Amino acid sequence: MNRDSKRVILPGTNEQIIDVKSRCRKGHCLTVSVLMMVFLSLLGCGKKAPPRPPDQIPLPVVKDLKVTIGRDMLWLTWTIPVAEDEKDSNFTGFSIYRSKTAIPESDCKNCPIQFAMVDQVPLEVKPFNDPYRSTISFEEPLEKGFRYIYKVIGHTDGGRVSGDSNYVDFKY
Repeated sequence: MNRDSKRVILPGTNEQIIDVKSRCRKGHCLTVSVLMMVFLSLLGCGKKAPPRPPDQIPLPVVKDLKVTIGRDMLWLTWTIPVAEDEKDSNFTGFSIYRSKTAIPESDCKNCPIQFAMVDQVPLEVKPFNDPYRSTISFEEPLEKGFRYIYKVIGHTDGGRVSGDSNYVDFKY
């Protein structure tokens, strides 16, 4: 193989294979190499985002939250929702959320409702023959002059939560 300052020629041929100086200038080769690396790195697999847990069947939602008021006390009651497959609704408790605003401020129709968790009610195992076996209750004292909104969210030991229950909304 003969080397000339401008050409590389293979032995036994008279043909020019590469014109070295005209094909690869220092800046040109470096720029092309960098652009190729950037292009190839952007072709990764899929979109870049944090990992997601596997899809799970959502927990059933409490749909029958009811309120009873008497003697400055509130009683919330609801039944434990049952999923189509009972193994999927292993509730271990319920979180009670409350929004409490002074009555003059509560007339804002476009204001967001600010809930705060007030308590957690563990799921108690009741005797099979108890007619209220699937009913949960919560009680709390009330103050006059406020608008109250309550909701309940079920949860499991594994950290799964249900959606919001129906709201109970009243002024006291």
